[in-house]
Amino acid sequence: MDFLFISTLFFYLLSIIASLIVFLFNRHVSIVFSKIIVTLHLITGIMVLLLVFNESPITSWVSIFFWCSGIYLAGDIVRKSFPLALKAYFIAFLLTLPVFIVSPSRIIQLVAGKGFGKPGEGRIRIVENYFLVKTSEPLDTNGFFRAKFIKEMGFFHKTMARDIPMPDKIDSTELIGSIDSTLNCKLVLYHGKSNDTIFLQDFKLKPKANTITRRP
Repeated sequence: MDFLFISTLFFYLLSIIASLIVFLFNRHVSIVFSKIIVTLHLITGIMVLLLVFNESPITSWVSIFFWCSGIYLAGDIVRKSFPLALKAYFIAFLLTLPVFIVSPSRIIQLVAGKGFGKPGEGRIRIVENYFLVKTSEPLDTNGFFRAKFIKEMGFFHKTMARDIPMPDKIDSTELIGSIDSTLNCKLVLYHGKSNDTIFLQDFKLKPKANTITRRP
């Protein structure tokens, strides 16, 4: 699984447990500590707004702290002498829990600073359960991004090739040959008046590097 996905899930669940614990044993948590966490939360909130268009790993970790500290503080300050508006603000973070139960991937995506879009965005179906997925990593200055070629398997997917050059906008695709474990086929990407032919075998992962990841 993706390290960021696992980390985000871990800290999100941990913050919910911590929020419940401090709510039950609130008297053991000093108000000074609570004020420090509130201050750090508000600072990271400003940082999240400043980094909203920056998709670096730092943005994700700042966003994780922002959301998880908000959830923690919902249980911490509700029984302390803080302004009612501030309590309502932090309690609102708990609204992510029912959404998480229905669609975990969307909340994990939001907490990690990736927005609240549909999980399927950025992927193009090539044939059957094979997809080309664009990442947020620019490949060069000509508008190409790194992409990976995956095989959907229920709630999981298997990455078969990566670092494939993919234009920002694609009009259509054409697969030449049949897909098997060797990826001995060609993928033509049509964009505007141009087209690029990709030999998938050139970007194929080594067998030991193939990864199976939980589907968003």
